[in-house]
Amino acid sequence: MVDYNFKYKEIEFKVSISIGVYEISEKIKFRDILTKVDEKLYCAKVNGKNKICY
Repeated sequence: MVDYNFKYKEIEFKVSISIGVYEISEKIKFRDILTKVDEKLYCAKVNGKNKICY
């Protein structure tokens, strides 16, 4: 989608997305899940646009 120019009310813009993914393989507290996913999201963002870290 980086090469696609979106348009809204005559304003053109591009969209990028970074995603953090964490696989849950054991019982874990919800807060800990969010922490792990946030770490993965940060990894994706520091490695450039349109990245997925898992």
